[in-house]
Amino acid sequence: MYIHDKTKYDFVKVLEDNWETILEEYRSVADDVIPWPEKELNPEENWKVYPIYDWPSGDVSTNYAEKVPFTASLIKKHVPTHGAAGFSRLPANNFIPPHEGFNGEFLRVHLGLIIPEGDLGFKVVEEFFTWEEGKCQVFDDRPRHYAWNSTDGDRVILMLDFVP
Repeated sequence: MYIHDKTKYDFVKVLEDNWETILEEYRSVADDVIPWPEKELNPEENWKVYPIYDWPSGDVSTNYAEKVPFTASLIKKHVPTHGAAGFSRLPANNFIPPHEGFNGEFLRVHLGLIIPEGDLGFKVVEEFFTWEEGKCQVFDDRPRHYAWNSTDGDRVILMLDFVP
């Protein structure tokens, strides 16, 4: 099983309860997103991120985190075993190709912030989910996975790694 029961993690409720404030902070920095750094996954640099905590260490991305203090402090306070965290924007009609995640003892959380209607989703091995605004998904990022957004709108999530 690669998609996990989110109710096992208390911080998920905190994220979901505060998703609208997290979304407001994303909107305040939406123009400051940068291309996902792995060129093989993002050759046209369409997939953009806003790093709050660096990968894989979880060290604060000072120049970024200070612009989203609510989100940064929420993660620090409620997810003490967090690693990398940040906003991820996959634009309309884009695809993140199949790949394997970093080999480590962590899981990944996606909190839906802006989720357009239509054909979009995430597949890890043979398990699938789509995002919902204000809702989290918890999954194992290590096996082969990919995401797509075949809609006319951008998909925005808060992405967060943590050690269970």
